[in-house]
Amino acid sequence: SDLRKSEIMHLYPSVNNYIWVITSNKLLLFQIIENKDNNNSTQSIKLKQVHSLLFHLNKSESLAQICYLPSENSFYLLSDRGHLFRHKIGTSDVSRISSIYGDGSHNLPTTSMIIADGFVWVSTIDQGIIRYHIQTGTVDSIRDTSLKRVLSHNDVYQVLPIGNHQYLAVTWSGYTFIALDKNNSKRYITTIVENPLSSSQHYLENRMLTGYYDANLRMLWIGTRGGGVNYVDLRLQYYNVTRQV
Repeated sequence: SDLRKSEIMHLYPSVNNYIWVITSNKLLLFQIIENKDNNNSTQSIKLKQVHSLLFHLNKSESLAQICYLPSENSFYLLSDRGHLFRHKIGTSDVSRISSIYGDGSHNLPTTSMIIADGFVWVSTIDQGIIRYHIQTGTVDSIRDTSLKRVLSHNDVYQVLPIGNHQYLAVTWSGYTFIALDKNNSKRYITTIVENPLSSSQHYLENRMLTGYYDANLRMLWIGTRGGGVNYVDLRLQYYNVTRQV
């Protein structure tokens, strides 16, 4: 198997007991084979490799993120140098379609990548959110500058779609609502919410690292490093914190 002695960079679950895996320079597809007992309970699983695709990257460059676009039946993959690739499933074709961070000579620490509203959204450390517009091939960013504040922090750990062309960016020191213009998705309005921990709790590491949005309940859950779990009822705009003491 190509997984032996390889560092797994990302997993992407598929259907019918299949899972896609990216290593530093390969896209792999595995079948998940379950070993069940007489009660039909799973006792163990085995991975059987059924597909392998090699990416020819620059020296010291590695794959970092992956997301899927159903309308194209294609994967979009991003390297740690900001090179964006497209691979149509069922073929051996890989095309490098953009460099979303300068000329690709510097490392780009990324934390998540999704496709929504015609954009590839990439959350990063220090560079805010970088967006690749699929139709035009253009790149823009949502990032704090000295002239305009648009995010709670430029260290963004996840971007969550919350419906109706709205998103939530989970950052180092709070979170930010992003609402796209319905007539022009390149335009947006942001609303910043700072982390509500009081000064007496300043010793807690409250970095907001991950989030989950329940569309049915309209509840948002945000996991932190040391600050517990924050949750928001978007029906009421109600905010609370749950943590160990």
